[in-house]
Amino acid sequence: MAYEFDRIDLNTLLLVLQEFRYVGQVRGTLQTGANIAGPAQVTLVLTDGKLVESRLVASDGTQFTGEDALRLAHAYTPSAWQLLPDHRGHPQTSSFSPPKASSSRRAPVPPPGGEWSLLQPSSIAHRVDSVDEQILQTWETRQRMVYRLINGQRSMEIIRRLVSLSPEAMERAIAALLAKQVITLS
Repeated sequence: MAYEFDRIDLNTLLLVLQEFRYVGQVRGTLQTGANIAGPAQVTLVLTDGKLVESRLVASDGTQFTGEDALRLAHAYTPSAWQLLPDHRGHPQTSSFSPPKASSSRRAPVPPPGGEWSLLQPSSIAHRVDSVDEQILQTWETRQRMVYRLINGQRSMEIIRRLVSLSPEAMERAIAALLAKQVITLS
């Protein structure tokens, strides 16, 4: 089964997949510039959340691997990423369940019983300042995942779906980040 994410940069995607200890492939089609015949296909292979292989094949057959492929994937981020989990022999991937709806064009669904109490799905969070990685590692996993996805552009609903949190769990994570004074909401 394949999953698709749109409007997410490569760094953020890799951080989320690292948190989930993802095993499988990530594919995307890049609309490249003058340096590479496009469109180009990029394939990243992850094991236990770590990037182990990267390759890019341009439309003229030119191939890039390793750091070169990764650099180009960063430069020409595709509009959507396709995730192809590999469940064979990897029991840790059985818990990997990306959101059912990845499109930001769909209407947000409020939690049972009505409105979100702390924030609206369309609320946007902004980081107050960067947090040292050692401090970040002391936070709960959900708080880390949500914090890493906050970029001042994504709505709370998009972030919630990217990390597959219930509205209640999302509110708890946001409340904790607000209490830590590392984010603000608009």
